[in-house]
Amino acid sequence: MSISRPTSLARARSRHHSQDSRVVAISDAQALLAPEGDLGQNTTDMLEAISPHPHQRDYTLIEEEDVEDDELEAQNHQPQKPWWKRPSPWWILGAMPLSSIAMATTIAPRVQIYTRLACMAHRPEYMSETTQLTAHIGSLASWNVPSTSYNRTSSFPSSGTTNAVSFILPEADRDPANQPAKVPSRASLIAIMTTTLGILSCVTTAWWGQLSDRWGRTKIMRFVIAGMLFADFNFIAVSLWTDVLPGGYYFLIMSSVVDGLLGGMSTASSTMHAYISDCVEPTHRARMFSMSMGLLFSGMAVGPWLGGKLIAHTGDLLSVFWFAGVIHLCGSLFWIIFVPESLPEDVKQSNITAQAERLAKERSDEPQFSVWKLFKFLRPLKMLLPRPVDPNNHRRGMDWNLTFLAAAHSCAIIVMGSYPYKMAYAQNVFHWGSEELGGWLSTVGVIRASYLLLILPVVIKLFKPRPESIRLEGEETEIVTAPQPTGDSHLPPQSRPQLSTSRGGSLVSLFRGPSMAHPGRFDLYLARGSLLFEIASYVLTMLATTGPSFLAATSLASLGGGFNPAVNSLALLLGGTMETGKLFGAMSVLQTISSQVVGPAVFAYTIIRTATWFPSAIFALCAISLSCSFVFTLLVHLPDIPVASFHRTMGSGRRGHDQDATLVAPSSGGTVKNKKYTGPQPQIVVSED
Repeated sequence: MSISRPTSLARARSRHHSQDSRVVAISDAQALLAPEGDLGQNTTDMLEAISPHPHQRDYTLIEEEDVEDDELEAQNHQPQKPWWKRPSPWWILGAMPLSSIAMATTIAPRVQIYTRLACMAHRPEYMSETTQLTAHIGSLASWNVPSTSYNRTSSFPSSGTTNAVSFILPEADRDPANQPAKVPSRASLIAIMTTTLGILSCVTTAWWGQLSDRWGRTKIMRFVIAGMLFADFNFIAVSLWTDVLPGGYYFLIMSSVVDGLLGGMSTASSTMHAYISDCVEPTHRARMFSMSMGLLFSGMAVGPWLGGKLIAHTGDLLSVFWFAGVIHLCGSLFWIIFVPESLPEDVKQSNITAQAERLAKERSDEPQFSVWKLFKFLRPLKMLLPRPVDPNNHRRGMDWNLTFLAAAHSCAIIVMGSYPYKMAYAQNVFHWGSEELGGWLSTVGVIRASYLLLILPVVIKLFKPRPESIRLEGEETEIVTAPQPTGDSHLPPQSRPQLSTSRGGSLVSLFRGPSMAHPGRFDLYLARGSLLFEIASYVLTMLATTGPSFLAATSLASLGGGFNPAVNSLALLLGGTMETGKLFGAMSVLQTISSQVVGPAVFAYTIIRTATWFPSAIFALCAISLSCSFVFTLLVHLPDIPVASFHRTMGSGRRGHDQDATLVAPSSGGTVKNKKYTGPQPQIVVSED
């Protein structure tokens, strides 16, 4: 009895296999077919690798499945979508520089407008016709605007540390920046806006991330960009019509309210990471995350310079906000019209069903009114708690890996709260002015962007090991491309799972022992190495006594830029879930709390206590926090995993289906083929007589 095979299955020669794979052949292949055959340990491991889930839904493929074969053949003959309708990480990477430029251009002018609005409200005598928001550059005198305030881009290091933009006023003694009346008003406004945005982002980010697993990534990004659009145009409206709007310049708080309710930058970051994860294999995610961070920092480096040029050309401080608004409007149209959805419909429906089941269970288990329901927004953080170990991995107890990784991420993100104080330290200790600070920030930004965009992706591509294969040798090999689950049809042929059959030999299993290295081990090593570079940077910065040594020490921290991409990639492997949006939402909540709440408070308290006797204490605190992060990464243990469990580890990042095929060869002449495939499983090659 033979097994039917679709005529449309693609074939290729064995030369497509890698040449350096080590192989071990099973001595008696007939034992696999004979009921009384003696199966050795290697044979048992091979069979487990082929069908490791007896408790899940399996498919026995025999000749009676001709109907299914016809369906699979029809599916393989479906026309492939054109490239502009296929999801790809390049949709995100291509738009990243422009969106970061739009954010960065408004950082310094935003602070200056805060100051002028406060002066117009409390000390209008300091404002003259030539100092209004549309004052022309040619009639003004020098005014350096600090860019150390927090805003909605403060979740990224470079957002609070950009070049100061030079503006001019007619009379130095009438400079609003020099008047004491404006200080508490401006500080109060910034504090209220920052706190409002931080709290609302913390509350909504995880919810939006979880919703993206059911609605799709593109729909969520449309809401996020709508919030940014409102913030931009509300800022322009308040600047032009302060006396008309209720509350005066405090109506700016509505920008933080709307932006925070719609997710803000934390939701945008988590959604874009989830989109990239949907389109990229687990072994390539760290490289793509690194490139996205590099493009982000390159835009942040160009944005302030471009904003200064735009203001100098137009003579209008609001021109950069019009520019940012137009960019965000184009971005909204880009996500609505062009960007294809990365999450397949069947996966969205599966997540909707799972969510409905969870809600039904919660309604039956919890009382109708409960205090804990007030903290429901923190529920996605449960994903980061310890979970029972998979018994198939021959271990018992609780798995703390994802918990320790989240703790390491939080300790590292706290350091972002120190960036405004770095500039103040350089000004006080080295007596740097705006020109020196601008040169320092530009140098550090260029180094970090170059490392993330050019160097780190190459290192990851060259040194990160690829998934191992299960192979055999034979006279002739044909590559059978497995039918794709719904939503994976956009993947290129080289990334699709393959099952190989050989002719001219006996059934053979070839693999390198019963276990293999964990696929996330390289990412873990990259995270640890990046932390060591950052720790060394802050220790050297604390010891720096001259400007050049300070520049060199802080530039060394750029080599730690691989931490975030590595952690994001590793978190997906450890999460073991289809709901990547929910996972990234939980990570973004931790990032928001650490960078916008805990970090600034801790460093402000440190500065107050140590400014007189230990001004470099903030760098020591950064080194301590990063050391704690390094210790947590040491607690992450990624043991070798059985070959049988390899697909569960790698497939967890693919939006996947938990249905595997049971490969059955009723006679020695049988040919084996795969029914369902999840993730980059080991390549299996069998031979037939």
